[in-house]
Amino acid sequence: MNVSTGKRNYALMLPHTIALVVFVVASAIFSKMLIVDNNSNFVENQNYQQNISAGTYWDDTSYSGRPQIIPESQPNSNNLFTKIISGLKYFGKFLPFTIILISLIGIYILLNCLKISPQSAILGSLTFGFFTYGIAELQAGEFTEMIAIGIMPYVLAGIVLTFSGKKIIGTIITLIATALLTATCHYQILYYTLLCTAAYIIYALATKKNNAKKKLVSLAITIVVLAGGILTNSAAIFNEYEYSKYAVHPLPDYNVENPYFDDGGESLSLLIPNIKGGKSAAKLSNSSETQQLLEPLFGQENATKLTEKSPTYFGKHHFSNGTTYIGSLALLLALFGSICSHRKVKWTFISLAIVSTILSCGNIEYFITQNIPLFYNFSHFSNILIIAAICISVLAALGTEEIINHNSETSEKGKNVSLYISTGILSVILLIFVIFPSIAGDQSNDRNNMAEIGVSEMMTEPIYTQTSICV
Repeated sequence: MNVSTGKRNYALMLPHTIALVVFVVASAIFSKMLIVDNNSNFVENQNYQQNISAGTYWDDTSYSGRPQIIPESQPNSNNLFTKIISGLKYFGKFLPFTIILISLIGIYILLNCLKISPQSAILGSLTFGFFTYGIAELQAGEFTEMIAIGIMPYVLAGIVLTFSGKKIIGTIITLIATALLTATCHYQILYYTLLCTAAYIIYALATKKNNAKKKLVSLAITIVVLAGGILTNSAAIFNEYEYSKYAVHPLPDYNVENPYFDDGGESLSLLIPNIKGGKSAAKLSNSSETQQLLEPLFGQENATKLTEKSPTYFGKHHFSNGTTYIGSLALLLALFGSICSHRKVKWTFISLAIVSTILSCGNIEYFITQNIPLFYNFSHFSNILIIAAICISVLAALGTEEIINHNSETSEKGKNVSLYISTGILSVILLIFVIFPSIAGDQSNDRNNMAEIGVSEMMTEPIYTQTSICV
């Protein structure tokens, strides 16, 4: 190997090594600071996974009444991919760290496959890592869902490579990632992944300079590989489909007042954190006004217990683990990239971000998915915002690329104009909510606040009424 080749390989490996170190540190910080060691949901989920591995075939947790067929719990299961997913679940307290790291690396690989520089890819990956939806799901113990979400970028990366002419490596990555994603048995995330792949395939067929024959070959390979990856878990799919016919919880009746749907404005929490309050059961400080109000009625100890699970959320859902905030800076970079970048691939992610945000309100998604097998498993329709988060991460990376790349197709004047426009749009939105905060809703007069209703019912139980009498 000559000296120039060695230097070139070193120059290529250095940013990837830096990226890996950054992701390891970021994953350690996120998992340590945001995943509480004594989190009851974490412990409950660990016990639940042990029951599943012992052979439980019906979900007896808070989502009881629906089938939960886990392949590794079935006798004589030799599926390699389900064993890998099952092995991840035994990481214990290291599982949140592992899931975050897998997600960050996946987005980074996807961005590199889209020919975005490593520097911009690092920022785009961290943008996805800061998405509070994932953190809230980890805190709630939704590990299988987060493993599925972490695998999504790998599927997309494989398809990007396939249509870029690297069919062998693209096929391998797509097949393995699809099989692993299917092995999580979180079919809602699988459907979201297929939606993303369909959008990219349409873009690739419409814009790639390859001749029609090569495009059709890539399309055929992609379809066969996706189908093959899904069918690796066919036994569990067919079993769950059969049991789902006897589920207690069917699809909710279509009603815009239904607590399974967003109210239309909740998606703005991507930009404005806590636009609908915080969590349904949030821990307040001892100096909070709620604590001071409850102490004379229930005593300090009981008041502290009550404020450990206070309903700070006032949206329509029965329960919220927290806001779906991705960050104003991330959205600024994404909007800047959407306006400034000349790359046609941006339209794929802009379209997906808009469509997923609209569908998160549930009203349209309900009609689309009510007859799709295994799509709805008692999850909120707002889960589709994970697509928006991936798209925002890609667009933010494109925006960063325009800032650091002085040889881009956009002139400096064009970049400045794009920055002014994107900043102005976000500033106007934020200013409106600063001047008229009541647009987001008012917890004091919200009669459909399911979280407050739950706490009110709890406080009418004998243990609390007896305590109040004693005080």
